[in-house]
Amino acid sequence: EKTSGKIIHRVGGVVYLFRGRNYNHHTRAQLPVMLWKPAAPVYPKLIQEAPTGLTKLEADELRQKGKNLLPICKL
Repeated sequence: EKTSGKIIHRVGGVVYLFRGRNYNHHTRAQLPVMLWKPAAPVYPKLIQEAPTGLTKLEADELRQKGKNLLPICKL
């Protein structure tokens, strides 16, 4: 639509357009070049730092206590 042509053949990233027998490439409309990179989207964290109901400090203290405990069984 932007280049005003008919798609003849399309495979992968290659597109062949037909623009008519009397097409003049010197008078075609110029599409603006994107000179800036758009900002990356900010996604929410998938893994929580602390379980619901605990602060981060309380969760860290419980993790430290869990590391010092003796294992219940050995593999």
